[in-house]
Amino acid sequence: MKHDYEVDWHLKNLRKKISPTSEEIKSRSVAVRNRRLAYLNKLVSEGQYFSEDAMRDREPYLHHEYVGKFQDVMGRNMARPGERWSETLMRRAEEAVLVTRIREEQQRLGVAESDWVEASSSSLNGKEQNNKATTVLPPEEMQDMMDQFTSIMQQKFLSGEDHQHLDYAKIDNDETLDDHWLREIGRDAEDKYFDED
Repeated sequence: MKHDYEVDWHLKNLRKKISPTSEEIKSRSVAVRNRRLAYLNKLVSEGQYFSEDAMRDREPYLHHEYVGKFQDVMGRNMARPGERWSETLMRRAEEAVLVTRIREEQQRLGVAESDWVEASSSSLNGKEQNNKATTVLPPEEMQDMMDQFTSIMQQKFLSGEDHQHLDYAKIDNDETLDDHWLREIGRDAEDKYFDED
């Protein structure tokens, strides 16, 4: 029987999927890691997935520990310029849900009740004052804490811990993400070639 290149190629790919060699498994692992990194770079450039609010929605307790406990609680509940009253109310309701999630995590971890996050809605009318003194960090330290939080969230993304928010199978099998690395490899090869001269 005459060999057909296309049929051979498909058979080879099926064999790789059914019973991959250790080298193919390692190669697949590297490809998955590179695709996730390429997708992470795409998400960072788009600016939404790794914005402070989006990360806080996904990991409220972690945000609280790194950044939130140093921020003004009342600032999150104030109406923003150009915001409709209904939008402010929705944001306050979402904030209450996040505070509840933070408290649940604090309870689960055994944090002393005196250290629990304050319910921001309790002082909306100005009748109750927050008895705890909020630690205020200089802007440089605050930015450093935000950078640490962002780095942790990016590592969680790369290690596959964001499965509740993303379809990792889709990312891991997206061959178009390889284009990013092919361009990088090409650039590296050009740089190496010209550096040798």
